[in-house]
Amino acid sequence: MVLNASDLSPLVFSHIKIFHRPEEMPDRIERNYKKQPIEDKESYKWIEVAEKSKGILKKATSVTFIEDRKGDIYEQFNHP
Repeated sequence: MVLNASDLSPLVFSHIKIFHRPEEMPDRIERNYKKQPIEDKESYKWIEVAEKSKGILKKATSVTFIEDRKGDIYEQFNHP
């Protein structure tokens, strides 16, 4: 959700990703989760949405992302 920085009024959603985990998805151990590249993990959705939002908001003076605790991933902080 994009807010006006001066009065915090909502303006628009910059990007929305609808995510659904298939019931038959293997568990973390079967997927060897820790060795998967970030692009193959569910958590990549945070990076993907942030990147698409940055592109849409490229003319903004500043952009601050606020996410819940699942958005706190090293690859996102280390992403250019």
